[in-house]
Amino acid sequence: MNARAFDGTNARPDSWLSRITTAPGRLLCCIALVIGIATCPLSGAGTLASAILFGAAAIAIAPAPRPFLRRLAYASLVVVALVGPFYFSVGASAALARGGRALLASATALCFAATLKPTELGPAMRGIGVPAKLSSIISVMMRQLTQLGEEGRRLLLARKLRGATGMIGPDVLASLLVRSSRRAEKLELALTLRGSAATGAIAMTAADRAAAASCALAAIATQLIVRAVH
Repeated sequence: MNARAFDGTNARPDSWLSRITTAPGRLLCCIALVIGIATCPLSGAGTLASAILFGAAAIAIAPAPRPFLRRLAYASLVVVALVGPFYFSVGASAALARGGRALLASATALCFAATLKPTELGPAMRGIGVPAKLSSIISVMMRQLTQLGEEGRRLLLARKLRGATGMIGPDVLASLLVRSSRRAEKLELALTLRGSAATGAIAMTAADRAAAASCALAAIATQLIVRAVH
């Protein structure tokens, strides 16, 4: 994994949404739209509605194409690994529908990721009411992406030495996340003991609340329309 794609050098502070909102507002917008896409019915209308929500996010943010496509390629691999088993249990069409919905949700989240630096994530989470302990751990995890990539390579090497073949399964990804979480907890504790814990919350503005409410209403309206058509 290329850690540079997540180190904040590809953030878009000049995007329209970034100019009118702060990090907590954009985080809430991201959560509302991603949930709206992820819970859309698996139908043609649902896929179209999800694509419209993603398109709206892409227009408002206008992420830099090259780093966005690089991140989306990584996300696609994860989606294929997670959705692949459904091909044998529910059939090709249902598996493709699930994969498409997951990919659109991931693409929307990656659009918003282009507007957030890792150092902003913890304070932004605290700004929307996430407990300080959890936001601090996640903030530390974001700062450890380089080590996460190295840990992933070690896991793949160990898997290869055991004679495993084929695609990476959810077990490898889960193991990677668990190890990253444990390391982040230890580092967060060390920072706390040294008095260097995560910074305070970023206060939400009126524009943040308006943008988040607009995204939530768009997601809800989309759900209602799709279910009525479905």
